[in-house]
Amino acid sequence: MSTIQIQLPTDRTVLGQLKLIAGDGTTVLAGPFNAYGKAANDTAAMHGNAGADPLHLYGDTPLGSYTKGPKNNNRYTLVVLWLIE
Repeated sequence: MSTIQIQLPTDRTVLGQLKLIAGDGTTVLAGPFNAYGKAANDTAAMHGNAGADPLHLYGDTPLGSYTKGPKNNNRYTLVVLWLIE
């Protein structure tokens, strides 16, 4: 199964990188793409997430490792994240 890997610096307003990795764990299928770990606070607030809570839509990028969950609109989500120290 392919994974999305996001590497973020501790300061989420600094660019990190996002890659799509093949099931073998090493082959990059797409990326790297520039990515921030910080939501736009005004956009988050307009969508009912004034604190940019990462566990809600329009929030900051959540940290941790996530495995395949239940289908949502016939799609699965799998995200793996690391912080760059």
